[in-house]
Amino acid sequence: FPSHDKFFYMPSIILETSETQNGVEKDLYTLYKNQFLNPKVKSLGAPDSIPYFPSAEDLYYYVTDYDESVFSNISIDSSGKMTYNVEVGATNFSYMNIVFVVK
Repeated sequence: FPSHDKFFYMPSIILETSETQNGVEKDLYTLYKNQFLNPKVKSLGAPDSIPYFPSAEDLYYYVTDYDESVFSNISIDSSGKMTYNVEVGATNFSYMNIVFVVK
């Protein structure tokens, strides 16, 4: 039975969807690392940063679901660089779920 503590959802990021675009690139690993290194708020006595995986190759990257009316042609390489197309502008209900799995 697989362990449930070996995956986590990527922190929230902004994906520009106001206009049609092809070949948009996002470095998922770097975006995650930067948020863990520089959290906006922390509890009293907490360390300044959150522990993170030191290499992009320590993780597998998945898109578990997405708004197919907005996004298409999604791919992710082994270092977490995601490329996608924006077909139409997003609505208030558009989404993309990204999960990291520890190798």
